[in-house]
Amino acid sequence: MTTSKMNVEAMRIQMLKLVGRTWRLEALNHRDPEYYPRVLKALAAGAFLRVAKRRPNGDGSYETVRGGNVVSLARETKIATWHNEWVFYEEIHTTQKGNVMRLATGIPPEILVHAAPQYWWDVEFIPEGHIKDTLVKHRLKAENAKLWRVNEKLKEENTELIEAERSFSRETRRNQWVAIADVGQLHKALSDANHKIAVLEDEYSLLKAEKEKDNVCPESNLHEQIEELKKEKGFLAYLLADAESNLDAAKDNIELINQENTSLRLSNKNALESAASQEPQSLLHAIKQLKLKHTGEIAAKNEEFRQKLASVERKHRAEIGRYKKASSWVRFQDENARLAQDCAIRTDALEDIIAAKDREIKRCKEELVAQSTKLVTENADLKRDLANLKCKHNGLQDHYVTAETVNSELRDEITRLLQDAISSAVAKVTIEHLEKQLRTKAAEHTTFHSRTKTHCEAQDAKIVGLTWKVEALTAKIKELTAKNAELTAKNLELMARIARLPAVQKYDFFAASRPAAPAAGLAAPEVERRIAMMAKLQAAKEGDDEML
Repeated sequence: MTTSKMNVEAMRIQMLKLVGRTWRLEALNHRDPEYYPRVLKALAAGAFLRVAKRRPNGDGSYETVRGGNVVSLARETKIATWHNEWVFYEEIHTTQKGNVMRLATGIPPEILVHAAPQYWWDVEFIPEGHIKDTLVKHRLKAENAKLWRVNEKLKEENTELIEAERSFSRETRRNQWVAIADVGQLHKALSDANHKIAVLEDEYSLLKAEKEKDNVCPESNLHEQIEELKKEKGFLAYLLADAESNLDAAKDNIELINQENTSLRLSNKNALESAASQEPQSLLHAIKQLKLKHTGEIAAKNEEFRQKLASVERKHRAEIGRYKKASSWVRFQDENARLAQDCAIRTDALEDIIAAKDREIKRCKEELVAQSTKLVTENADLKRDLANLKCKHNGLQDHYVTAETVNSELRDEITRLLQDAISSAVAKVTIEHLEKQLRTKAAEHTTFHSRTKTHCEAQDAKIVGLTWKVEALTAKIKELTAKNAELTAKNLELMARIARLPAVQKYDFFAASRPAAPAAGLAAPEVERRIAMMAKLQAAKEGDDEML
């Protein structure tokens, strides 16, 4: 026995030397935690087709994955692999008791899948049974791990969504500021238009009063009146051409002015009537054009403002819907990932505890086998010595029987003592290791639970803050809409007031109520004053065009 052990050690050393010449050896220390997993992965990569799983009926038999045959473990391999659910074997031979596996080694299913994923991952072609159920459970566990990684990616996307929500809030505030500025500009334009209309109305009233006053003026020199009327007529023609340059009726008005200018040479009365009639018409036409232009600009501003509000509201609703949907889905995924992670942690902890316990039991059993082998060898040596003594000394037969009985009793006592010592040592080591593992896992679970709870509370607080901001923005948009409606109502009221002005109402029947021609011409100071007034009116009109 000693010689065979020496030969095995020498062969192992020789094989290590041969391997070391070709590959760089890593993790050959037995204390390295990756030593046994690497060995199992290497074995599983070469024997992934020769795999069997223990049947759930409890008789200790196995079923091969490839052929579905019922097999059992050989007697020499039961000690090391009876507790393993999955094993891979070297060969199967038939005996009187049935099919038996030789050189079987226990292996976790994770290592099998890692060694040959193209064979084990697709379980659709595996027959229904306990083998397929176990593989499906392992696949679900791997899918949960994949979902956890996806959840981490979703957390990063949630962070990007929060940044987008912040940028949307900034853009909404900027749009509100622009809308407020537009409303201010509308108010300013409206007030300026009211001021211009009031000025034009005052000028019109003043001119009308002056014309009524001119009707009762005494007669003066006809030549001077004609010269003054020519100057006034030229200025009125210039004013009328400038006010009605963009309208089709400007040509008709110019022809009318030319005709009245021709008739002015014949009669002072016709010239005065023409001057008295054309001046109010030009003023009223300018007022009408200003009102139409101002109304169109206000309508355009209102339409633009309504479109901006509608676009902001649509964008706001879309962002709120997308945020609510993303928040609920992320919360559901976080809960699912947390549960899956807890299950994975607990499963890994139990597997580590079971693996440690199996290693301890395996080590104790190997020591027990070695001691049993040593006792068997010593017993065989004793039997051989007793046989020699029996052959040499027949007279010592009784002593041999007594020695055989004593030897059997001693062997039984030694076996019982060894079993008690091994059982107590294994139980003590196992209990200490289990207590240490349980304390470590309990501390890790407590830390993870507190950290998860703190993170969830922070996320809930952020969601509540964002909800408040969204409600505040909605209230502000409603307030701006109400202000816009109020501004529209005021604009309509202003239009109604302009329509009710006496000058506008008298515009249609002004031609029928023309005043009579003055009996006398205008004085020179009066004409200069009226020319200055016309210049002022022209300057006001140019300023109004620039403003609009």
